This record gives sequence, C-alpha cells and structure tokens, in this order.
Amino acid sequence: MSLLTTWSPFFQSHVRMRGRGYQASNRVQRLEPEADELIRAQVRGRESYLVTIREEGARAVAECTCPSFAAGAYCKHIWATLLDVQQNADGPGADAERLASLRVRAPKARRRQGESGDVTRRASEPEWMGRLTLLRPSREDLERQASALLPTQRQVCYVILPETSRQQHALVVELRQRTAVASGWSKSKVLKLGPANLAELTDPADRELCALLIGGQQADDEAVGAPSAAARGHAAYRLPAPAWRTLARRMLETGRCLLDVGESRGETDERPLAWDGETPWVLWMRGQLSEEDGSLQVCLELRRDEQRLDVEAPQLLLGGPDGLVIHDGRVAPFDDRDAFRWASQFRDEARRRDEPTRPIVVARGDIERFLDRLYMLPQLPEIDLPEGVGRTPRRVEPVPQLDLYSPDAPQAQEVLGSSGQKQQALARVRFSYDGHNVSPAQPGPFVTVSSAASHAPADPATADPATTDPATAGPGTDAAADGESAGAEQATTGPAAAAVQTARAEGTLIRRKRRAERRALTRLTELG
Repeated sequence: MSLLTTWSPFFQSHVRMRGRGYQASNRVQRLEPEADELIRAQVRGRESYLVTIREEGARAVAECTCPSFAAGAYCKHIWATLLDVQQNADGPGADAERLASLRVRAPKARRRQGESGDVTRRASEPEWMGRLTLLRPSREDLERQASALLPTQRQVCYVILPETSRQQHALVVELRQRTAVASGWSKSKVLKLGPANLAELTDPADRELCALLIGGQQADDEAVGAPSAAARGHAAYRLPAPAWRTLARRMLETGRCLLDVGESRGETDERPLAWDGETPWVLWMRGQLSEEDGSLQVCLELRRDEQRLDVEAPQLLLGGPDGLVIHDGRVAPFDDRDAFRWASQFRDEARRRDEPTRPIVVARGDIERFLDRLYMLPQLPEIDLPEGVGRTPRRVEPVPQLDLYSPDAPQAQEVLGSSGQKQQALARVRFSYDGHNVSPAQPGPFVTVSSAASHAPADPATADPATTDPATAGPGTDAAADGESAGAEQATTGPAAAAVQTARAEGTLIRRKRRAERRALTRLTELG
C-alpha cells in the first residue's frame, strides 16, 4: 500500500486539496530529524509551522504546531509534508516506503495548561475519539449549511436567445436570475450554474430543469461571433433538437420563460412567453398571378387552420421533427414538411436586406419551366398555386413491401457481387403508392403516375439498381432515403423527371410521405 493511500482516510478532502497546493508552491522545507523522529519539516503558511512524524511501536504519529492540529484534526501542513516525502525521495528523514509500512495513529485533541501555553497530549483519550474527529464537518460545509437555512430569494428565468439560436440552428437558452427587492424583483442577471451549486435552487422544478440544461452542450457564441460571449460564460446552453418541444414546454410551465428580443441590438429586452397549443404551424409555398403582366409571384408563409403568418414574421423559427415557432409572445410547434431550407433562405434574405421578404417572380413565359424545376426539387413545402397553374397533388398512404432473395439468387448476386457476404439473404425495400412503386433511395417528393412510366418492375432483377435498390446504401442512410443530397439538376433525368413529364400530361402528381417511409425503415431495422 502506498504512503498516500495509507494516510488519506485520516484527512478530509478539502484538507488534502489545500495541502497539495502548499506542496506544489514549494512551501515545505524538509529538515534533519531529531531523536526518535522519522520526518521533520517546516511548512510556511500565514506563519511557519513545525511538522514531525515519529514512530511509536508499530504506529506513526504525526504532529503539527498549527491550531487545526491542536483542535484534534490532521492538517494541511502534515498532508503537504507527506506529499513532499512521496515525491522527493532524496530529502532528509525516512522514505515513503518506511512510513507506509507503519499504522497511522488517529489525531488527538490537545489542551493548553497554565499561562505559559505549554501543550501536552491527553494520554487517556481512546482512539475512537480521534476517529470521530474526522467526521466533523469542515468550515466550508458549515457555512454552506447555514446559508441553506435562509436561501437567497430569487427567481430563475429561462431566456431564449433568438439571434444566437438562429446562428447556431438550435434552441439556445440562457439562465438568468432575479432577486427580491423592495419594489418586487430586480433586473435579471446571468446565472452561472454547475453541479456543485445546483442544490441551492429551492424550487424542485428549477433543479430538475437546470440539471437537464447543464447536461446539454454549452453554447459557444465565440464560434459565431456573438458580442456578448464573454459576459454569458457558461450560462447559455444549446439544447438537443429532439428535446426542443419537451424542454420548451417545461420551461414555459414555470411562468418564467422569456424571449430576449433585444439580443441582436446588444441590449436586454425580455418578453414573457406562453405555449400556444399542440396544432403545428405548417410551411406553405403560395403563388399568385400578377394582374399587370401575368407573372407568377411565389411567397412563403406559415398556416394553421385559418391563420396565416408571413415567413419573416416570427422572432424565431426552428425546423426539423421537433420544430418550433415563436411569434407575438407565443411558442407553438412547427412542421416544415422537411423543407426548412426554404424558410431559412427567405428569412436570411429579408435579414440581409432589412426589409420584408421578396417573392420569387417568374415571368409568364417561364411558368411551365419553373414548375418543371420546382417539382424536381427533393424537398418542398406544401404548395398552393392559382387555379389552372401547376399540378394537383394526390395524398396516398404508402404500403411498405419487402422482397427476400436467397444468397444464390441472381438478384442477390447482382447486389452482393464480390463483397464476401454471399451466405446472407438479401432484402429489398419498396413502397407502393396506389400501385405505383418507388424506392426509398429515389430522390424527389413525387412518384410517377402513368402506367408506362410509373410502375416499378415487379421483378427487381429488371429494375435499375441505381434508382430502385436501397440495399447498397442500407435502410439507415437517411440522406439517401430522403433524397436530401440530390438537387434539381441531378433529377432532370430518371424517375423525378418522368413524374413531372407525366404529370404535365395528366395534370396530377402523387406526393410521397417521406416520414412514413422513414418510420417503416426504422421499424424494419428494429426487427433485425
């Protein structure tokens, strides 16, 4: 057993930490031992104290001239000396191995006798008394307990930072606090919390919420050039996307969730927020024909039932499966239809120009060409075009299909090739939309509707593996399954283009349900 392992049970943790600081700052001076002493050292603190370690039978007895040792506790000066013995084998006195071989005698309180201040040890004190001394709380523990009896009267506020959230494409929340004053509550100040002081919060809801926030990723504002990064410190946290709605609702339930609308101006302007129902706002593309020249003007807006909201109106808009919209003091779910790129493009342009968003203007003669390109894009919001313009999308539920092939089947050999996995069966996934088959790896939001161009071959061996076989990418490859990596130029030939050309003739499209396809692929993976 090492020296420090032998002695550490007799020292409180904060004493060991302070003793390590003493030794690291070279405050320990080893001296030549006298008489029966094993170690003799001078340790400099506010004053200089003498530390000795002597041998009594099979025990090592440590003593120090400081008040802490006189009160019956092994002190930081003794621990600093032990560290020095452990690290400096060439110093005078016994070595670390010799000290570790002896049993440690627990400390004993000393008492002063007479006015001369002579100090003697109580020879009659039992060992258990010294052991109980180690269980006494430290001064820091007592001060912490005393402060907890009358905790600080304060409110914890959860402040959403819209500008930082926009820059980091995530929900960023800063912890702030307000303390009680004669007129009510003070102005909020940044609240830096860590695991050590989390227990100081008196509200159980605050303790639980702040523990969740502290476990999140700290918002590094310096990476995006935010001016208040130094002042914010570690009080701001970037929440994980799957938890946006859940944590937002929890914060709003406290009644102390705020939006700092002055953040972009370098000011503090906090506005209260409230939850605005479970029905999500949905992203829509709206087209109107100009009465003057017949051009098509395309705008973007949010819709919920009969409500309409321009895309640049919300103070904060976050996309994805757990999307949020914050507008006019209300927080609500947001469904971007997997096309948040549209919203960010319109909003960023309005921000750069510091004016309302400008519509996409398409000349009358370019409308058909514009629509051809539009329907080939892999991600589209809901579409609302004037009567007689565009195609009529149909809503059809996809039916998942799974084709299984033995390892020696020609279809399996074509895919497996020389991969060394020829003993494995092959599974091929397709989705049927009203009898029209589509591969999850096929880009584009629509499926073909004509019998000549739309029906995928019943035998995958005759199909084009580049467009119908997801096995090479695997069902877990989201980018391939969603078509997110394919642009309009890449889709000008193949199934997406065929869908648009067929729809031009028939005036209809079947819109794929990407999320339903992903859920089916996830379920397939879970089944193994």
